[in-house]
Amino acid sequence: MNIDDELVEYDENLDLFYAYNYTPSSSIIWDWGNFVELKGELRTTGYAGFAPLFSSPAKGGLKQPATIFYAQTIGNSQYFTSTSQTAANLYAILNGTNQTWQGPAGEVLSPLMLTGFIPYNLAPGDFIRIVIVEAMNGIPQDLAIKGLSSQSKLSSGLDSLKNTVTRARQLFDRYDVPTALAPPAPAVEHFVLPSTQEIAITWPPDLENRIDPLTNEADLKIYRVYGSERADIGPFTRIREIRIDRQTDHSRFFDNELGK
Repeated sequence: MNIDDELVEYDENLDLFYAYNYTPSSSIIWDWGNFVELKGELRTTGYAGFAPLFSSPAKGGLKQPATIFYAQTIGNSQYFTSTSQTAANLYAILNGTNQTWQGPAGEVLSPLMLTGFIPYNLAPGDFIRIVIVEAMNGIPQDLAIKGLSSQSKLSSGLDSLKNTVTRARQLFDRYDVPTALAPPAPAVEHFVLPSTQEIAITWPPDLENRIDPLTNEADLKIYRVYGSERADIGPFTRIREIRIDRQTDHSRFFDNELGK
């Protein structure tokens, strides 16, 4: 179901472009706004956004991003693809000369959000550098499940989003570089065991051989397994730690027949 339930705002101090679910003015049975009446709880209580940390100087020293654009995608998405628009028309949207689909301030949308870093005159072999931070923050799930009584606390999620972007900019400005990169989550499979009324999960051990691009070593040390008694979106608690180099953990949890 296509439902408009996002508001879009731009913070000029942080150059932060963000969206969030609006507060409903009425109660209906499906997920509208951020409140689900059937469950008596808030959903999507976060603020998601992005902001530039750095961009190469543009022509004429124009401050970047030079343009911001947001539009309603429902009924309009065909206008924002290269299959239905020429490159010139798409660039006109990006540089702000075509405002046909610009969303009005304060309107609830299913938004498309763009920032334009322009103009640049590049010769063959030239390049520019643009660094973007993306972040999402919101109130904790243990507050969200309390329902409408937590609506007044939503603004703390926006404060957290702004703080996250500020900290990212500070780290970038100090040229802080992480010493290691966490691997992606493994491909997990779930199995229901009716005889014991349990759920089993398995995953392949291929991440244990992954080379960290920063350390140039296969340095994965531990798996942490989280679960929720309530829903697949949490709240979560840690239910197990499995140390790769601990033989008792290997013997207990690794199935040689399955290779998982």
